[in-house]
Parts: sequence; structure tokens; C-alpha cells
Amino acid sequence: MSGAGGGRRWLAGWALVSIAAIVTAFFAGMFVRSPWEQASANAEADPLVTVAAAERDFTPPRPVVTGSLSAGREVILDLPAGQDTAVITQAFVKAGSSVSSGTALVEISGRPVLALDLPFGLYRSITPGDRGSDVIAVQKALSDLKLYPRGGIDGIYGTATSRAVEALYAAARVSPPTPDPERTARLRAAQDALRASSAKPGSSQLLKLARARDLAAAAAATPLPANEIVALRGNDLRLVNVPRVGTVLAGDPAPTLRLRGGTPSVTGRVSVLDAEAYADGTKVSISSLATDREPLRGTVIGRSEFRSDDPAGYDLRVEVSGSVTGWEDDAKVAMEPAGPEEAITALGVPLTALREDAEGSFVWVKVSDETVRRVGIEVGAERDGFVAVASGELATGDLVVVAGR
Repeated sequence: MSGAGGGRRWLAGWALVSIAAIVTAFFAGMFVRSPWEQASANAEADPLVTVAAAERDFTPPRPVVTGSLSAGREVILDLPAGQDTAVITQAFVKAGSSVSSGTALVEISGRPVLALDLPFGLYRSITPGDRGSDVIAVQKALSDLKLYPRGGIDGIYGTATSRAVEALYAAARVSPPTPDPERTARLRAAQDALRASSAKPGSSQLLKLARARDLAAAAAATPLPANEIVALRGNDLRLVNVPRVGTVLAGDPAPTLRLRGGTPSVTGRVSVLDAEAYADGTKVSISSLATDREPLRGTVIGRSEFRSDDPAGYDLRVEVSGSVTGWEDDAKVAMEPAGPEEAITALGVPLTALREDAEGSFVWVKVSDETVRRVGIEVGAERDGFVAVASGELATGDLVVVAGR
């Protein structure tokens, strides 16, 4: 009996110990993780990712606007060739020069060619005594140059007009046209006849001779040859090209002078986001998209109303300063604001750290591995994925949370 009872007690003890071991192992399994389990748990965890708040460059990039250059209206001057072989023997101006009424342009076969602001080209050489609309046009042009009285415009090429033509050539520093030889000969004959006369002073004979001399003198005054004048049709023109000395004015097409008038300008469209950088009066630099020539300078002089057609934005008009010699009309260009760039630095944080709630913008700042605090901020400019902190209690070096919370 005692043997049987001892066996049962041993079995009961063994069962209790086994159950205790199983329970202990169960609870140990709940609180103790294997390395594989820990690694799996770490992979699924959401740790705090922080970046230190630091001073950054928030200088705004200079927005570039593309557009087209208008070099101004083009004026083509046909050089008068005359009847004989005509060759350019001297150039008084060069490409890029300003040309206005009264400017001596070139010398052709020894004689100067002047520009004159006329509504049409001269269709004849004007000589003393001639009348017509061409004489009126010449008198108006001379009057505009303060060489002829406005009240004297009568359409008759007389002594006063002839003297104004002489003054025109003198102002251009070239020699005036030579009077017709036959008329000059008649003048000399009339002068000789008057000097040789024995008629009494005041007599009708002497008065007749004096009258003949005066008429001959008027007829022998300085003419205005048609092949020495080109019609300019406006002022404020710049010379684009000048044929080289030695160029023969023959062939098809014959050599010409090319000028451009009006103020050169650039037009382009600026986006809504960049419009503020191109306010009226802004100085801009203008570069060619096709060549590496020296950039032009200009000033924004106007901006249109908003245009909704693609690309949406505002049409800019920029007035170009200086010469555009060598630039093609309708050249494609790029513009950007000119002048030194003002650097802007500020405390910056990543955009991904920025939070928003009912109280405004804020960031989480790491205090410890398990603690963060809310710091309210006012935000400013944005650049390259960072935002400037305009105000708030955030300090340089604070660790702002970008992920994990």
C-alpha cells in the first residue's frame, strides 16, 4: 500500500512541476523576444526622424522670360548712281551711327550724298527758278533745320532757298553743289556788260543792264542735284550697314543703305508667379538665345492685363537702351532682372516638418528620445524644399521632427 501511494505522489509531483514549467515558458514567451522577433518589430516601428534647424539661403531665383526683339522699323535708302559709273569714294558714317535730316552719308564719285527729311525722293534736280511740290518739301525740310524761314515757304526755288541749301552743305561739312556752267557764263557776261557800260547812272540803259545781271545771278545760284539727296522719311534712325568704299553702284540688287528707326524693344510673357519681379521700371539684361554676343540692357515700360491663353500671364514690353547693331529683327532673347542680387538668409526648416492646426503653423521639436514639444512659428519664403522661419521661438540647432510623429 505504501509503495503504491508513494508512486502516485511522485506522479502528481511530476505533473505539477511539468505544468509549472509550461506556464513559466508561456509567460516567458510573452515578454522575451527572439532576435528575429526583435528585428521584425524594429522594422515595423516608426522612429523620430529629425533635422537641425539652421540658417539657409532663401535668395529668390531670378525668373527668366523669353521673348522677341524688335529692332525698329527698317528704312532702305537707294543710293543715287547718276548717269556715269558711280563708286563709293568715302563713308561719312558707320554702322550704328545715328542718322538724321542733314546728315552726310557717303561720297559717291567725289560728291556727297545727304539725308533730308522728305515725304518722297527728289524726282529731278532743282535749279533756281523751279517751282513745284518738291520745292515746297525741300523748303519745309530746310525750315525744320532752322536754315529757312517758315514764313518763306512758297514753292519757288529762289535766292533764299539756294542760300539755305548752301548752309545745309556747310553744316554737314561738305562742299555745296556747283552751279550750272552755262548759267555761270551768262552771269559773267552780264557782269562784264554792266561794268563796260558808259550809260549814265540812273539811266534806263544802266538799270536794264543791272536787272539782267541780277536775273543771271539768281539763275546761277546753287542748285540741289537729285543724286546728292536721299529722302530720310523721319528722324531717330540708326544706320545698320554702309557699303564699303570702292563699291560700285551697279548690279541687281544695287547696294543700299539700311537704317532702323524707332526705339528697339523686347516683348515677352511673364507668368503670374514671376510678374512681381518685372514691375514697371525694372532694369533687365537681355541675352540672345542664338549667339553669345554681349547682352543688351533695357527697362520694363509696360505690362498688359492678365492673358489667359497658353501660356497664361502678362505681356511685358521692355525698352532697349543703346544700339542694337548686329542684332537681327525678331531675334529670340531671354530676359532677367539686372543688377546685384541681394542675398536673403533666414532660419530654415524642411517643408516636411511644418504642421498646421487651429492655432497656426508649428513644428515638433525633439526634447528626448520619447518627448517632443510644440513650437509655433510664422513662415516666410520657400526654396529648395525648405521654408524660412519669419518669427517664433525656434532656435538654431533645434531638432525638428520631419517623420515619426
